Amino acid sequence: PKRGAGAGASAGAWASSADELSKSMSQIYEEAAQAQASLASKLAQHRGTLQFGTDFRDRAPPLELRMLLPRLETAIELLLARLGALCEALRALEVGEAPAGRQ
Repeated sequence: PKRGAGAGASAGAWASSADELSKSMSQIYEEAAQAQASLASKLAQHRGTLQFGTDFRDRAPPLELRMLLPRLETAIELLLARLGALCEALRALEVGEAPAGRQ
């Protein structure tokens, strides 16, 4: 009897752990998807700013573009760092094996 109770407790603990893992992975995915979309937008803005300089070599970029570029670069660096941290968080998640018969 105790053996069965222990196995049931073990399966219950595994299910709880699997739920926590699933929630953690979902949260990491959501944050990474948002960061990736934001990064793509910031990179497109940055490329457009640089393209202006290529297309209009004889003209100084407008003040708005010159003021925007450092903020864009900072935002890009922060987003890359956030994605790196999310990758580390994903690597840190422990994935245990399912009890026998739960695979």
